[in-house]
Amino acid sequence: MQPTLTNSLQPAPVRVTLPVRWCFLLFVASNQLDYAFRTSSDMFAISKGAGILLAAATLLQPTVCFAKPPKAFWFFLIYSCVYFLRGLVQPVLGENTVMTTLTQLQCLLLLWISYNVFRYGGVQNWVFVSLLLSNSVVAVSSSLGVGSSMAEGRETAFGRNQNELAFLYAIGLLSGVALLTNKKLHSYWRLLTVPFILLLLAKVVATGSRSGLLCFAIGVVTYGMSVRGIGGRLKGVAVVGIIAVLLGYMVLRSDVTRERLEKTFSTGSVAGRDKIALVTFKMFLEKPIFGWGPTTHLEEVARREWNSYQRTQMLDTHNDLMFSLTATGLAGTAFLFWGFWLCIWEGWKGRKGRAGPFPLAFMMGAMLMSMSGTMQRRKPIWIISAMALASGAAVSAARAPRMAVRRAFIPGPKRRPFTP
Repeated sequence: MQPTLTNSLQPAPVRVTLPVRWCFLLFVASNQLDYAFRTSSDMFAISKGAGILLAAATLLQPTVCFAKPPKAFWFFLIYSCVYFLRGLVQPVLGENTVMTTLTQLQCLLLLWISYNVFRYGGVQNWVFVSLLLSNSVVAVSSSLGVGSSMAEGRETAFGRNQNELAFLYAIGLLSGVALLTNKKLHSYWRLLTVPFILLLLAKVVATGSRSGLLCFAIGVVTYGMSVRGIGGRLKGVAVVGIIAVLLGYMVLRSDVTRERLEKTFSTGSVAGRDKIALVTFKMFLEKPIFGWGPTTHLEEVARREWNSYQRTQMLDTHNDLMFSLTATGLAGTAFLFWGFWLCIWEGWKGRKGRAGPFPLAFMMGAMLMSMSGTMQRRKPIWIISAMALASGAAVSAARAPRMAVRRAFIPGPKRRPFTP
């Protein structure tokens, strides 16, 4: 009877079809390229066409692509509802509020689909390949002078923000490290990632982005501290040490990046973000429960910092925590960051699975990046969150049959009858 019971507890294997997997990988790659190659008009965005293809492909297998979403999905959905309802009670419902809410719902739909593709598609390594190659294309084009430009000594591509570009480079770097340390890949393919890693490492230093460097550093350190076994720990320490030496060497050779880091350590300068953080924290203390409302909070930040920032009517908080606190207060922020905490927790559990510690490393790097920029409206962070959630769910699903058999055949402690 034991084999019958074990087999009955294990569901039939479900796999995402090939068209869905390839459309998902195309969307991941195009989403990275879109940040560098997009034009001023969103009508011709590369990721928009890939997103339409992905949405059409999911209709071929809706029961799998739209299977049960993770728990974190519902917390994110509640935050989006609070965000929109807080905008409704304002005197004027701004267009920016509606567009931001629609963007948040698109990101949640992407989280739902990505979670199921990661869980049932077996695309983990292919996603790493897609991220590494797509970012390398941007780096190579920048090295060849295509779309490359300099702003205050900092390199950028196609006029995009250096911090956003550095974040994408950091994601590509972590993907390269994940492929390089994967024992299941042939040594030839693993060594082939080294030139791409060196190229992206040089490019993230050339952007002069301190947050981009910290994002990559936190991701690598998380990997080194999360690997299991003595051999894995030694390999993790070796990888972290080699990358630290290379990164330090490249930073010392870059005058702009070195000066920016020295200025930060000596004077605490963070390009005015400390002043914005102080202003937004005071705004939160004034309205801690429901916040100032969408759009209104950005206008208030600009008004209070008007002497320093006269170029725009709205000023971004440059911080996901302060963005949500000033927009929705504790009523919405609690749901948003509890959802992100679930992503981190599932990534921690997933380090025991096939994906290893890299979903957690990606998640920690993204969380650090969200402290210097508003990332909740950017699609990469939702793909990373889905990866972390799927890694933890895979480990829990693998343990469920064994735990059920153990509970069935190993008697537990006898319960005393209830006596009133």
